[in-house]
Amino acid sequence: MFSIPLLRTSVINCGDPGVPANGVRFGNDFTYNRTVTFQCSPGYTMDADRASSLICTKDRTWNGTKPLCKAIVCGPPPLIPNGQVVGTDLTWGSSISYSCNQGYQLSLPTVLTCQGNGNWSGEKPQCFPVFCGDPGMPDKGRREDRGFTYLSSVSFSCNPPLILVGSARRYCQYDGTWSGTQPSCIDPSHTTCADPGIPLFGNQNNSQGYQIGSTVFFNCRKGYLLQGSISRTCLPNLTWSGFQPECIAHHCSQPELPAQSDVRAIELPSLGYTLIYTCQAGFYLAGGSEHRTCRSDGSWSGKPPLCAADNRPSGRSPVGTVQEPPSKLPVPGGVFAKNSLWRGSYEYLGKKQPAMLSITAFEPFSNRVNGTLIDHSGVELKLAGMYPLIYREVLQNGSL
Repeated sequence: MFSIPLLRTSVINCGDPGVPANGVRFGNDFTYNRTVTFQCSPGYTMDADRASSLICTKDRTWNGTKPLCKAIVCGPPPLIPNGQVVGTDLTWGSSISYSCNQGYQLSLPTVLTCQGNGNWSGEKPQCFPVFCGDPGMPDKGRREDRGFTYLSSVSFSCNPPLILVGSARRYCQYDGTWSGTQPSCIDPSHTTCADPGIPLFGNQNNSQGYQIGSTVFFNCRKGYLLQGSISRTCLPNLTWSGFQPECIAHHCSQPELPAQSDVRAIELPSLGYTLIYTCQAGFYLAGGSEHRTCRSDGSWSGKPPLCAADNRPSGRSPVGTVQEPPSKLPVPGGVFAKNSLWRGSYEYLGKKQPAMLSITAFEPFSNRVNGTLIDHSGVELKLAGMYPLIYREVLQNGSL
């Protein structure tokens, strides 16, 4: 009798090849001739030097090494003339934007996003020079210009015998405004301004006359408050500084009228009827109160503002701009209370339109104000600014 020895057999197993970081593996059978495949997670790509699948060989080893998953990184985003990229994260899914140098503005708001193929999506913008608009031409004068965009200049002259008063050359500035003052052509024999007029229920003190450099003062009758320019000066171009005042009926007594200042009124929540003062061009607030509120007894809070000639060495503002106070002004409590509403109007196409301003946020340390302007049709406009600048902008075309 013959005996046949039993042969012992064992399954060839290559062992677990592992899972790449930031990837997944498909297949859990690690025996001979079986295959496992790998795939990288979104935002990662497989190293090209290694295969995406492995086969278990008869010598109990895999025919390669598991792949590596590397983060997808886009190349440097395209550069634009007169602008720069905003953002440094170039990995998959991240976004960058653009900003323009001073004096330039974006052709369109653009955000580029790093795609899975390593390319940037979106349209590259351009930075165009700021447009200042047509600066106009003086009556009986001439103009030579080289465009109306940033750094362009225009030159003015007058037909003899008229003489030019104002800026003979103006430059388009980075903020979209023209430097200098609007020129006029005047007859050198004319040295007086026209009568600026007397406000209804008011008076005009013109003891200095209407000669160039002379100043007229205004006040209102009892029971009325002056709003507008308290004084106006005859300028070399034979126009008056400031704007014509009005006399508005009110139960509060008329407070002191500081020279070289303009005054507007506003009804503030939790404060009441408040006068806001700004100094005229060439002057700054050197003392007193920028705002004064009518008390229940008819008196006024604060002190009369003092507008002093701006001879500070730090530099004067151009003629025609409002001087800011030398230091940050404290904001009266309750002026910008969250969710408070200011009712008033704004001017559009020569007509006053009713509107409301809703305060959404106020940062007392920086004096930053956020709000929503809601017009009569329901259109909402988000506003943001720094006190007192936003104060003046809100008051520019109507009282809120």
